[in-house]
Amino acid sequence: MKKKLIIDGYNVIHRLDKYKRFIPNDMDAAINLFIEDLVGLSGTSGDEICIVFDGAKKSTRQIADVEIIFTDKGKSADTIIERLSYTAGSADVTVVTADYQEQKVVFRSNVKRMAPRELEEKLKESQDEVRGEKGGKKRIFLEDTLPDDVKEKMDRMRRGLT
Repeated sequence: MKKKLIIDGYNVIHRLDKYKRFIPNDMDAAINLFIEDLVGLSGTSGDEICIVFDGAKKSTRQIADVEIIFTDKGKSADTIIERLSYTAGSADVTVVTADYQEQKVVFRSNVKRMAPRELEEKLKESQDEVRGEKGGKKRIFLEDTLPDDVKEKMDRMRRGLT
């Protein structure tokens, strides 16, 4: 099953130094670099990615497996993120935001949370993989070696559902 990342665009950009350095002089450059990095991540991970930005005029565009959404004026990205996370069905969804209130709202059995710093680490690993800087060795996590039923049991325990 494909994983889906739903990202609170401005929230993450304002927390990661690589993009934050463009603010306030060139927010478009920060957004474009962020999108470029996420397209690379999607290419190496196979994840579907949706980035949601607060906007002044509603628009949506698609670059590879990355969907970019700007909300209508007066509509927050949080509202769209909540809707996307609730309509994802049984998909493996992760919401990336530093907004604690948003994390609480979207947290439920099939939606995971990720902090911007965790996303930053994933982006670095993806870029290293593309450049071949890891000597062809892929990092292996314990989670990746566990059978699916064990992962599901551990996830239920973490959520207090057992």
